[in-house]
Amino acid sequence: PRLLQARDERVDVRHALVAHNVTQEEFDLLPKTRSFQSVALTAPSVNTGAIEGSWQVNGASSAENTFTIDGVTTSSLYNGRSRQDAAFEYVQEVQVKTSGLSAEYGGALGGVISAVTRSGGNDFRGSVFYHYGSNALSSTSGLAQRLVLDPVSQNRAYTVQDTAESFDRHDVGASLGGPILKDKLYFFASTSQAFESRSRDYQLGTGLASGERELRAQSNFGKLTWEATRRLRFNVSALHTPTKAEG
Repeated sequence: PRLLQARDERVDVRHALVAHNVTQEEFDLLPKTRSFQSVALTAPSVNTGAIEGSWQVNGASSAENTFTIDGVTTSSLYNGRSRQDAAFEYVQEVQVKTSGLSAEYGGALGGVISAVTRSGGNDFRGSVFYHYGSNALSSTSGLAQRLVLDPVSQNRAYTVQDTAESFDRHDVGASLGGPILKDKLYFFASTSQAFESRSRDYQLGTGLASGERELRAQSNFGKLTWEATRRLRFNVSALHTPTKAEG
C-alpha cells in the first residue's frame, strides 16, 4: 500500500506548465459570450476590465497574450486581441496556459488561449440553436450623466443624460457531424447567421441626430477528418466569416 501511494503522488519535474482546460461538456454550464476567449476568465490569474482593454494574465497587458485556433495563431499585431472568433458550436475544447510556457510561444509574455475545433465521428450528431439579445434584457442603470464642455464658449460645462441604445440581435444556426466512410473518413459542418440592429440619438451642435446600423455576420465552418491509423489522423478545415454592415 505504501508503494502504491508513493507512485500516485509522484511530481512531474520535467514541465512547469500551468494550464486550465474547459471541455465541450462544460460550455453549456458556464456564463459566457459567443466567442471562445470569454472562457479564459474561468482560469486562475486571468482578469479583464474596461480600462485594461482585454484579458490580463498574471498582471501582463492584453497585448502580451497569444490566441490560437487549431494551432494557428490569430493574435492581432495591432492590439494583441484575437482577430478571429470561434463560435462554441464548433469548438471542442479551450485551454488557457498561464505560466511555464514552452519555447513555441516565445512571443507570449502573458498567457496563451487556445481553441480546438470539433471533428465528426462514427455517429451522426447535430444541433440547432437560437440566441437573442436586446436592450430590453439589459440594465440601464449604467447610463450615468456626462459632463460636456460648451463647444462654443468653452468657458462653461453642462451635464448630458444619454438615452438607452436600441439594440436587437438574432443569432440562429445549426451543426452536424458524422461518418462518410465508417472508421476512416468523417465530416463536421456548422453555420451561424447573426442579424443585428442598433440605433442611437446623438446630441450635436446643430441639434439631435439619429444614427442607425444594420449588421449581418456569418460564421461558416467545415472540417474533414481522415483517420489513416489509430495514431495518424489528418484534418482539413475551412472557416468563412463574412460581415456586412450598413449605417
